[in-house]
Amino acid sequence: MILDLAPILHGLLAALPRLGLVVGLVGALAVLVRLVPIVRQRAYDRAAANERVRLLIATPAGLDPNPELAVGLIRGLHPRQRRGLDAWQVGWPSADLRVVWRDGALAWEIDTNRQVAALAAAQLRALYPGVQVDE
Repeated sequence: MILDLAPILHGLLAALPRLGLVVGLVGALAVLVRLVPIVRQRAYDRAAANERVRLLIATPAGLDPNPELAVGLIRGLHPRQRRGLDAWQVGWPSADLRVVWRDGALAWEIDTNRQVAALAAAQLRALYPGVQVDE
């Protein structure tokens, strides 16, 4: 029994463009799935850069320094979910926490967007009653 390869090769060559199209579409979809979150994060960062807020936090005078409260504040700054300005501009907000010298005393300074600033101000007032938060 002799196998005639011509019809088999002809069938494979006819299916090759379709197979290439399917492989190309799967590859393009895989790249798109990885790029969309990056582009959305960059769009969020650009839009949130226009809403930067700097909070200056002065702790009350008689407050005992407690490292656990400071750790709680830093944990409280994390939004625990992606934030969005609209349906496309969604991402993780950034927040810079600094300790600065103001008027002869150490103070905290938080530089972030307005969404996280409201979250930080609420967290501060809950953790440190009597704290002064200025923009």
